[in-house]
Amino acid sequence: MTIVMLMCGITAAWAAQSAIVVQPEHGTMSISPVAPTAGQQVTITIIPEQGWEAKAENIVVELTTEPGNAQAPRKAQSPQVGETLPVSADTEANTFTFTMPDEPYGVHVSATLTEAPRYTITVEETVNGTVTADKTTASAGETVNLTITPDQGYRIESVTVWSDDETSGGAPVVVSEGDTDGQWSFVMPDANVIVQVVFDKSGTTAISDINADNGGIVRYYDINGRLVGTSLDHAGSGIFVTSDGRKVVK
Repeated sequence: MTIVMLMCGITAAWAAQSAIVVQPEHGTMSISPVAPTAGQQVTITIIPEQGWEAKAENIVVELTTEPGNAQAPRKAQSPQVGETLPVSADTEANTFTFTMPDEPYGVHVSATLTEAPRYTITVEETVNGTVTADKTTASAGETVNLTITPDQGYRIESVTVWSDDETSGGAPVVVSEGDTDGQWSFVMPDANVIVQVVFDKSGTTAISDINADNGGIVRYYDINGRLVGTSLDHAGSGIFVTSDGRKVVK
């Protein structure tokens, strides 16, 4: 749309408002709506590459008259070409907003992405197996992969990741087991983390020739002496099967 206005006998023409987005390094940027009008709120969405982040103070929305005539009208105390508009961070991550001015100026939207902070991954020493992480530091949102290998005769009893952050008080981080044995992963929080893995002896003592005396309870223990199961017929005396296969009647 082209608007023609007569001012003091001089014809001035300019095009409708435009918004030109300059793509940043290490990410992509878009705006909505793509053709904003005067006074409309515009949402900027930035998708940084892994390890980079966007901040409102590093986004520049500059007023222009492109693609119009330099004689575009200016109201008293109105924004001038080359000045910048305020940009606010939205509640959703990597989204920001600004408001188009109430005059027919266009805008250039550009952004400078900065390297995101990296946090340390500490794997605590353990026994009866090995634990390795695929990286020693990671930025928030990055996936960290763990390879956990028990020694012969042992199994993984627990895998725990804690954020080593004073403000969170050591909050637990969700850890997921992969499809392949020994593969685990978690998403890095915005804090240092500690990885704790406990290994335990594997297997249970198989007892097939011991029956409950007096209709009692057969209790099965693993080779560490921990109860792993019972066969309950009815109340009465019980048979305790110890880790070395002995039975003790109580």
